[in-house]
Amino acid sequence: MRKNVFSMALTVGALVSALFIAGCGNSSTAAPAATATPTNTPTPSPTPVLNSTFNSTDGVYTFQFPGDWSSTPVNNGTVINGVVLTSPDSQNFFYVSPTNTGIPASQYSAVLQGVIQALGGTNAKIKAAGNVTFGKNTWAVDEGTATLKGTAYDGTQFALSHHGKSFFVIVAAPHSTADTIGTTFFQPMLTSLTFLK
Repeated sequence: MRKNVFSMALTVGALVSALFIAGCGNSSTAAPAATATPTNTPTPSPTPVLNSTFNSTDGVYTFQFPGDWSSTPVNNGTVINGVVLTSPDSQNFFYVSPTNTGIPASQYSAVLQGVIQALGGTNAKIKAAGNVTFGKNTWAVDEGTATLKGTAYDGTQFALSHHGKSFFVIVAAPHSTADTIGTTFFQPMLTSLTFLK
């Protein structure tokens, strides 16, 4: 998801350099007047349709998601009232994982590592990536890459403490589409996540 900002910075930097070089040319001869060249306006990316609402059964949190994504509840020894949302092509995942315990922030990366291993991922590489705010929540971020069933995946884990218990959102998409899926779906879904109590 950070690659979009990096790409934009490179594009702006290249444009500024080109303008600077053009402005430093020899000015002893008069250049012909420039004529306007029509440019194609980029097509805006489609706005995701977040037309369904998930409300946790315990009433702690809610968020919006695309209605064509499937949802599977998750309740086990540690995760309570969680959910996994899967895109229609079964390639993209949005996993909300509220825990019944507090996990130190120093262990957040280990949680993502454990999820990747549980899914059968190999070649996992994980790094802490600072903090980010979506909506009303500020999250500690861990980014990772792994191979799942022969496909390169990018994953990001967002974590925070809520009433002394750890709350995780883990998103994953194939590397080839991760930036687009992150901007189009994951960020709006995460921004809509609201704690009700």
